[in-house]
Amino acid sequence: MNPLFDTPPIPVMTAMSTFDANIAFTWDFSDVLSPGDTISQVTDVVADPNDLTVGTGIVVSGAAGPALGVQARLGPGSLGSTYTVTAKIMTTSGIPFARSLIVAVALR
Repeated sequence: MNPLFDTPPIPVMTAMSTFDANIAFTWDFSDVLSPGDTISQVTDVVADPNDLTVGTGIVVSGAAGPALGVQARLGPGSLGSTYTVTAKIMTTSGIPFARSLIVAVALR
């Protein structure tokens, strides 16, 4: 993979059960933010297809530092469906970023 031209692969998350609801998922933006830059706001969290319940995204802190991640609660979803869930942010320096996760729904 050429880091200048190729998009990194989207992480595939552990399958959710059709009965799961309010499961917290986190997007880490620490590797794309400049030193000293943080997330000023979550502008959107959306699922495609859109029949997965998506809670409001919040800015979270972690081991990498303060205000470098986004967390939203997901579920329930439709059995057999695979969702691309994208968190969109604005940084304190005014740069927008987006990260996506793939979430599969299966029986467990």
